Amino acid sequence: LLCFFLRNSMEMRNYALLIFTSAVCDCVGLMALTASMPRSVILEGSCVMEFHGFCSTIGVRSCWFCHAVQEYIFIITSLLLCFSFAYRLQALK
Repeated sequence: LLCFFLRNSMEMRNYALLIFTSAVCDCVGLMALTASMPRSVILEGSCVMEFHGFCSTIGVRSCWFCHAVQEYIFIITSLLLCFSFAYRLQALK
């Protein structure tokens, strides 16, 4: 991907930056997912979160932090996907 960013023409530089940023965000989200491995369990009408990743050996706060990073990255990745579609639509016009 870095080669894709550096070897592109000036017209495609913005799109390459969107793709590169999306790939970095996906990697960060994947690391947070493997660290926390969250599971939602419905128990007597309440939603309980269980963490099965290696963050559970460090502490509960680290698991919640990894889960929050994962949720934040999901929002950013969705926005980058929308920007990517908007850029392609603008290029077609």
